Amino acid sequence: MILERFGESAPFSLGLEEEIMILDARTLAQVPAVDMLVRETAELRLPGRLKTELFASVVELNTEATACASEALDALARLRREAAAAGRNGLRIAAAGSHPVSPPEQQAVSPESRYEEFVAYAGVSARRQGV
Repeated sequence: MILERFGESAPFSLGLEEEIMILDARTLAQVPAVDMLVRETAELRLPGRLKTELFASVVELNTEATACASEALDALARLRREAAAAGRNGLRIAAAGSHPVSPPEQQAVSPESRYEEFVAYAGVSARRQGV
């Protein structure tokens, strides 16, 4: 729970978050391209936003607070479409619990201080969070 924001939205509102993998369209290997996706969508008027995650081969989709589940699902579908537009760069997106053949320890960490500090603090256990 984000306490700074708690109570700011209407009662019983909700938002959704989904983390999806960024893949090479040809090989389906994970690709550390989250910065590109975030940058390409930053100026768009979206019902939420695309964000970085621990691994640079994962993009997080966050909807804005919505009044009902159907609005949240529509917003998430729009965010997925924008993320899927990465296809023009030879990329694909995929949602799954984990990548079937890519060890998370080999994935690039997003180059942000909060993730770098987390990996430095938690060590190998942080690098194994590929789910």
